[in-house]
Amino acid sequence: MVRVFSVILALLLSAHSARAFDWTWGGTLRLDTAHQTANKTSLLNPDGQLFDVGIWVGQGLVDLQLGVAPYPALDFTLNNRAIGTITEDGNRVDNFLEDAYLVYRLSPQFLLEVGKEKVREGVGYAWNPVDFFRTRSAAGLSQDPKEQRDHRQGHYLVRGEARWGSRGLAIVYAPEF
Repeated sequence: MVRVFSVILALLLSAHSARAFDWTWGGTLRLDTAHQTANKTSLLNPDGQLFDVGIWVGQGLVDLQLGVAPYPALDFTLNNRAIGTITEDGNRVDNFLEDAYLVYRLSPQFLLEVGKEKVREGVGYAWNPVDFFRTRSAAGLSQDPKEQRDHRQGHYLVRGEARWGSRGLAIVYAPEF
């Protein structure tokens, strides 16, 4: 999958004309460490003797957001999250491709989106959830609801949208993978 989006990005870069690209990018880096030990008066230590059951856990998290617009009618968006975990049992790196999609504006009234994208329709006043394709797999281990909402993997889909006046129609096709 990474190869496919690398090829798409290479094609976008090779299609570069004399005008400059519009780029947007951003990211975050977060490092967490924790040490867990048994409490002196816990059920695991009934005699009150301190023994070494300490466990060190380290976690590093890198978020990357990239947007490229080589032409006014074409945008490419990529959101990726990598989580590295270090424990006494070993190291592990998980990579979550959250979004990677192309937006092609056929005209001011029509657009087409293709790729992997999170779909959220509305703000959740009338019903919840507002993502009808949502799965419970968040891209990370956080218990924070905002982080679970913002950092979950998208769905492979094709979306067409048409607008006329104050009305609009959106059609989404998302096959199961």
